[in-house]
Amino acid sequence: MSVVTVGAAGSRPVVVVARRLAAMHRIDPLLLAWLESVQTVPVFVRSHDFDVVASNRSARELSAVFEVGTNLLRATFFVPAAREALPDWAGATGQVVALVLNEAGLMSPEPELRRLVGELASKSDRFSEALAEEPAVLPSGTPIVFDHPERGRLRLSFQQLRLPGTDRQTLVLVSVDSGSPV
Repeated sequence: MSVVTVGAAGSRPVVVVARRLAAMHRIDPLLLAWLESVQTVPVFVRSHDFDVVASNRSARELSAVFEVGTNLLRATFFVPAAREALPDWAGATGQVVALVLNEAGLMSPEPELRRLVGELASKSDRFSEALAEEPAVLPSGTPIVFDHPERGRLRLSFQQLRLPGTDRQTLVLVSVDSGSPV
């Protein structure tokens, strides 16, 4: 796998943390410093209910869905631009549902995740279909094809690492597979 460089540090901070989310999800200052130092790999931290709670510039330049405060599930199923960026939207949403089921299976689902799953099931036919398909839990790193407005079609892999000592936060590293244009 190769990693795409999607931005260099400029005058603005590389890591953004929304105050509301930071208050809800304590972010370790050492982790924030590390995120700030990573400039060539898109990296973000998500909560157990799939809110982006921290992200570096590279992640935000790759896609607006990695902006702090975005709920990755709502964006995947309800934001037209996110849907348009996924040529195999049905396949990608199946992978997302598998991640949700995996997250829910790790511990009894938190009320926020249960509410979110209920919302998605009632408002998104595709979510309900994918849930009914009983998707297999996919290994971390399963690629998703993504259309970037400047770089073209990319195959992205996501490595998810649970952060110990947190409120079930997950560090997500994004890489571009070797066959993708850079």
